Amino acid sequence: MVSKKFEFYFLALFSGVFTSFYVLMDAYGLKALVPDPYVYSFLCEWIGLITCLLYLLVLSIPTTIKGKKRPIGYYFDPYFQGLKIPRGKSLQYILGAGLVASVSTITYFIAVSFSDPSMMLPLMRFSTIYLLIIDFIREKDVPSAIEIESILSVTLGSFLVTLSKGKIDPYTIIITLVIMNGCFTAYTTFMKKLQEISENGKRNDSLNLRFWSLFFLTLSLSIMLMPFLDKTRIEIIQKLFFSPTIFTFFTVNMGFAFLSYVMYIRALGKGKMSIVNAIVSINIVLGIPLTFLGVKLAPNIFESISYDAFLWIIKIVGTIFVIVGILALSLSEVKAYILLRISSKHAVDILDKIYKIRGVESVAAVAGDYDYVVKLRIRTLGKTYNIIVREIEKIKGIIQIMSLPIIREWEIL
Repeated sequence: MVSKKFEFYFLALFSGVFTSFYVLMDAYGLKALVPDPYVYSFLCEWIGLITCLLYLLVLSIPTTIKGKKRPIGYYFDPYFQGLKIPRGKSLQYILGAGLVASVSTITYFIAVSFSDPSMMLPLMRFSTIYLLIIDFIREKDVPSAIEIESILSVTLGSFLVTLSKGKIDPYTIIITLVIMNGCFTAYTTFMKKLQEISENGKRNDSLNLRFWSLFFLTLSLSIMLMPFLDKTRIEIIQKLFFSPTIFTFFTVNMGFAFLSYVMYIRALGKGKMSIVNAIVSINIVLGIPLTFLGVKLAPNIFESISYDAFLWIIKIVGTIFVIVGILALSLSEVKAYILLRISSKHAVDILDKIYKIRGVESVAAVAGDYDYVVKLRIRTLGKTYNIIVREIEKIKGIIQIMSLPIIREWEIL
């Protein structure tokens, strides 16, 4: 039995940690092994797809867990039952996720080719702001004061951390903020939808979602790269694809990416998109030490770091702003149970109206002193109060309301 909140934070935090490692490896690979971002992205995704399939086949091997025969992948995701082909709505969303991810991926590799982790990791996290705006639009609501403060804190902090040699690179910022983050926001939205779909009584698992989104990403990216793959680049790809060093490098690199995305997708099934991305943004803090590590281990590959005291004070202040914004945003989300006693003659009408209220996750009819138990997931405690007062109390036939904020949840795995 494990706390749901602990599991959620664990998944989101370690998704950010593994993201930091594969960004560092990409920065090294693009500078030392394959300096051409088009060749690099082609090799990375195709070798990554092959290794991801091998991971999935290994994780599909049955084993005995708690007296039941389950695949090894159960330890990564309890909903995993082996490799399966997506169908229906799931297939549509995965196709969309793969398409937008291919655009995000190629822009990411181009940006990494002339930057370092301390710059890339902050810029990759601007999708948090876009996702928070989407949450506002979906819920037809305005942001609270703490949410506005969190957005401003993360935004300002990210810009400060990206300072490289005392200046901000506008080309990198445009590529990452507009194209890469925009497409990653769409990818996250598709994945959130996929986590909410239940077909034939079974939910989608993160392992299959990662593999199939990568499958369509690789196909889409290959089509996009065709105009850029001239004879010289094709020859380089053919030569490097069968190189043991290159194949091993990408296998390890995509292993980190596999773990990062599996944890990220699972976290999306347990919380709001903007909250998940805010917690994953903790990897911004890792960007600076990882850049130092890169310079220390490969001084001829990574650009030398400025040791200007004023510049590093700005970077540290920026990091503090990001951490404060992340913590404020991630801790603001509230879940609660609402107990309702109703008039029997309004029972059917009340149920329909409750389901239409934003933030309602589920409704259960119960026996005893109360008639319905409503589960809410709201961005802030103030929103919970507003929903109770402004929405539920408007419904005719409700005799009594009791609100029970959730302090901690547990889940049996």
